[in-house]
Amino acid sequence: MADYRIENHIAELSTKNYLKEYRNQQEFIKYCQACPSYQNSWACPPFEYDPLSRIQHFSYTYIIGSQIHFEQEFINKSIDLNIEQVSRQVMKEVRALVDPQLLNAEQAKGTALAFFAGNCHYCLNRDCTRKENKPCRFPTRIRPSLEAYGFDIAKTTAKVLGLELKWGKNGCLPPYFILVSGLMSQQRIPNCNSYFR
Repeated sequence: MADYRIENHIAELSTKNYLKEYRNQQEFIKYCQACPSYQNSWACPPFEYDPLSRIQHFSYTYIIGSQIHFEQEFINKSIDLNIEQVSRQVMKEVRALVDPQLLNAEQAKGTALAFFAGNCHYCLNRDCTRKENKPCRFPTRIRPSLEAYGFDIAKTTAKVLGLELKWGKNGCLPPYFILVSGLMSQQRIPNCNSYFR
C-alpha cells in the first residue's frame, strides 16, 4: 500500500486579477530574505530582471494544487520518524512527478511560463552555481516559485483553490500537504487537467 496519494486541483483566473489581488512583492520579499536560498539560488530573488515585466503580458494563470493525502497508517508511523526529513522526501518525490508535467504543459503551449512549488531541486546535493557567480547548470529547466515572484500562497490556496493549508502537530504528519505550482499562458488552456495525472 502506498503511503500517500496525490490529488491535483486546478483553477483558472486572469493574470491581471491574480497580480492585483494576490501579489505583494514588498511584503513577501521579507520571507525570501529570511530563507537560506535568498541570493544563493538562481530560482530565487533577487533576480537579474524585473519579475513583473516577465509575467504581466500573460492573459491566463493556472494554479495547480497538488494535495498529498497521507494514509492513516503512514501518519501513525511518522510519529517515530524525523518529520522534517519525511516531509522533504515526500515533497521531493511529488515534485519529481509534477515539475516535468508543468514543463510539458509550458512547452506545449509555447507562450507560457511554469512556476514550481518551492525551492529548486535540480542540483540535489551540490551547491547552486550562483554562490560562485557562475551560470546555472540547468538554465532550460529551472523555474521560480510563485512566492519568489511575490505571490501570497496561503491566500492563493484558500481563495483560488478553496483548500486549507494543514501543518503537522506534536511531531505527527497532518492529513495532507498541498504543493502549489503555477502556469501562466498567453492562450487559454481548456484541457489543463490533462497535463497533470
